[in-house]
Amino acid sequence: MEGYTVEYLQLLDEHLEEYEFEYEQIAREAMLVGVESGKYDLAANFYYRNPEREAKYLFGKVEYGYSLNSLIVKDDRDDIHSLDDMKGKKLSPMSPSTGLRTLVVDYNGKNADNPIIVEDIDAVTDAESVQWVAEGKYDAYLTNKTVFDNVNAELKLPLKIAAYVTKEPIWVLYNKEKTDLAARFDEVTRQLIDDGTLPALSEKWFDVNMFQSLEDVNEQYQFR
Repeated sequence: MEGYTVEYLQLLDEHLEEYEFEYEQIAREAMLVGVESGKYDLAANFYYRNPEREAKYLFGKVEYGYSLNSLIVKDDRDDIHSLDDMKGKKLSPMSPSTGLRTLVVDYNGKNADNPIIVEDIDAVTDAESVQWVAEGKYDAYLTNKTVFDNVNAELKLPLKIAAYVTKEPIWVLYNKEKTDLAARFDEVTRQLIDDGTLPALSEKWFDVNMFQSLEDVNEQYQFR
């Protein structure tokens, strides 16, 4: 196992000598079921916070990173740098259940006179989405930077990140009974953010310090 979340947990393991860490790599949904039932103490996998999850799981007070959501376009395009530039243009189809679909719905509600065009689809893979954009069927694909990086590392399509459009906090989810564990995670996580460890880890894995403001991220990595 490797990645930002894995290294983050390894850092926690080093700092929290009173706990013995054991890891299992399983599907995201299985993690959630296991934490709710008490089989696992916690789950970490770029989870967003929402009322439904807050009813089932304990959240800490300190996020351990952010999901940088980006517009993916063909690498020869220079006309898309924000959601505003997507007015009247076509996003690749999205599942109604995805959190990013809500972002588009909210945006279109405020711009009903010239909305972003997007179709709902029950099942679509990331590989299909990037392929459609590369073929010119759609103007852009809205997804997490990490998802795009992982998918296109294999497909090697002529695509690029046009801009980061949202920055969403990501959280560790705990079993409801693990209040002491959550408090200690918060304490160490805050320390690792303040001393620059997690920003540096973000740079290592994502080539961007996701703890910066979204404006600073886009200014530092100019895609225009």
